[in-house]
Amino acid sequence: MKNDFFRQMFQPENKKTLIWMITICVLGIVLLYCSSHWTNQKEDTTQAEQTIPQNNQRPEQILEEEMERILSQIAGAGEVEVMLTYRSTQEHVPATEQIIEETTREGENTKKEEQHMVLLEQENGQTPMILTELAPQVEGVVIVAQGAGDAVVCNSLHQAAQALLQVPSHKIAIIKMKS
Repeated sequence: MKNDFFRQMFQPENKKTLIWMITICVLGIVLLYCSSHWTNQKEDTTQAEQTIPQNNQRPEQILEEEMERILSQIAGAGEVEVMLTYRSTQEHVPATEQIIEETTREGENTKKEEQHMVLLEQENGQTPMILTELAPQVEGVVIVAQGAGDAVVCNSLHQAAQALLQVPSHKIAIIKMKS
C-alpha cells in the first residue's frame, strides 16, 4: 500500500504535486533554520545589553537609589533619602586552575603545585574569568524621611529596611527630615 503511494507520486502526471511537496518541505526547513538563527541573535543582544552598565554608578549607589525609590512608596513616608555603610564592597573572585606535577627520580617523589588565573580572550585583550561576584555587605542604614515623625511610618520604614537588607534592627536609624 505504501509502495503504491510513492509510485503514484513519481508518475509523470503527478509531477506538479511532487514539486509542490518538495518546495513546501524545503521552505519549512529554511524557516526553522532562520527562526533558530534569529532567536540566537536576540539572546546574544540581550546578554550584551545586560553586561553593559546602564550608567557609571557603583553597585552601592544603585542600591541606595532603589531603596529610596521603594521606601518613598510607603504611605506617609514622603521624600526619603538613604545612606548605607558597608562592611565590604563588591568583590570579584577570579577562576583559577591548579596544576600539580609529580615526578619520580631515583626513588624520590617530588610534587610541585601551581595556581594560575584563568584568562579569557576578548576584543580588548585578555581578562580574568570571574567565577563569582560577592555583593557588598551592608553594615548600617540611615533613613531620613519626611514622614518619620509618625510612629506607624517609622515602623514601616524600619521593617522594610530590615527585610530588604537583612541588617539587624539595632543597625537601622530612621530620622525625620528637616522642613
